[in-house]
Amino acid sequence: MSLVRLHDTENLERQIGVMFSSFGGPATTDMEGAFAIPHVAPGTYALQVDLAGYLDPTSVVAMQDWMKPDPQVQANLRSALPTVTIRGAETASLDASLERGATLSGKVLFDDGSVASGIAMQLMDAPAVVGAGGSTARHRGGLHRSYSTDDQGNFRISSIPPGDYVAAAVIQIQRMVPLSTGRSAFQNVGSSQTIYAPGSFRKKNANIIRVSGTDEKSGITITIPTRGLHFVAGTVIQQENGMPVTGGNVQMVDEDDPTLMLNGQIATDGSFRIDFVTPGQYTLRVMNAFERPQMDGTAPHRISHHYGTAQASVIVASGDATGITLQVPALEDPTKPPPIIAPPRAAATPK
Repeated sequence: MSLVRLHDTENLERQIGVMFSSFGGPATTDMEGAFAIPHVAPGTYALQVDLAGYLDPTSVVAMQDWMKPDPQVQANLRSALPTVTIRGAETASLDASLERGATLSGKVLFDDGSVASGIAMQLMDAPAVVGAGGSTARHRGGLHRSYSTDDQGNFRISSIPPGDYVAAAVIQIQRMVPLSTGRSAFQNVGSSQTIYAPGSFRKKNANIIRVSGTDEKSGITITIPTRGLHFVAGTVIQQENGMPVTGGNVQMVDEDDPTLMLNGQIATDGSFRIDFVTPGQYTLRVMNAFERPQMDGTAPHRISHHYGTAQASVIVASGDATGITLQVPALEDPTKPPPIIAPPRAAATPK
C-alpha cells in the first residue's frame, strides 16, 4: 500500500487518479490517501498522479526520453523521478508528495469584442512552438487535461510546471457536404485552426509566457481575427481519370513563413475548403488522398485505394481563392499510403 500526500498542506489526498508510467493499470486513492496497483509486471516504474492544481511527478522530464533505450538516459530518469522496481511477486511501496503548480487564466474574444465560448485551449512549450532555446517537447503534468472557455469566454489552466509557454485557442470549423448515395445524406467535414496569444495564426508572433513555482498569471487575452481573412477551396481528383478522391487532407503552408500551416479535410465529393487565410503566397499539398466505399448502410468503412501526393502554389490577395484543382497520381501499390515527401509543384490557377 502506498500514499499520496500534498506537499503544501501535508494532507493525505483522497480520490485522485494514479498510475505507473508505461503500465495501463490506473488506480484511485481511498479516503486515507492510499492506493494499490495489482498485477504489475517486473520492471522499473515512475508514478503518474492526476490532481487538478498539482504537478504530475513525471512532468520534470522530457516525454521522448521515456522511449530512449540509452542506459545513461534511463539512469537520468531514475535519478530525477521517484521510481519503484518490481522484480517478481513481491509487494513494493512508493509514496508521492505533490507540489502545487502554476496557473494561467484569461479570456478569448472575437475581434468585434464578442466572447468566444466553448473554445478549446492549449498550452504548449514555447521552445517547441517558436524554437526558442531548442525544440524539446515535454510532457507537462496536468496539461493533458481538456480546457475550454466558459460562457463568458474565460479560461483557467492549472497544474503548470515552471517554464516558458505559449497559450492558444483552437477553433473547430464544420461544413456539410451532400453524399452521392441517392438519398438525403450529408457528410460533416471538419477542420481546426489554432490562434496563438495575443491573436495570430503565426507561431512566430506568439507571446511567450514564463511561469515559476505557484505563479497565478491572469489577464491573458486571445483575440480571434475574422476581418480581412479569406478561404481557399477546390477539388482533388485522380490524375488518371479525373474522378474525385473521397478522402484525405490538404495542407496549406505560407511560403514566406513556414510557421503558418493550415489544414483542410477532403470531402467525399473531392472538395476541400480552408478558412481563416490571410493574404500571401502559399503551397497547397495533398496528404494521404484515398478512396473508400460510401457508407450507405451496407458498404464497410474502409480505405480501398491510396493515391500519390500533389502540390501547387496559390496566391491569396484581396479575395477568396476558389476553383483550384489538384490532381493526384496513381501509386504502384495502391494498398499502401505514399511516403511523406515533397512532390514536384503543379500549376493551379484560382478563379
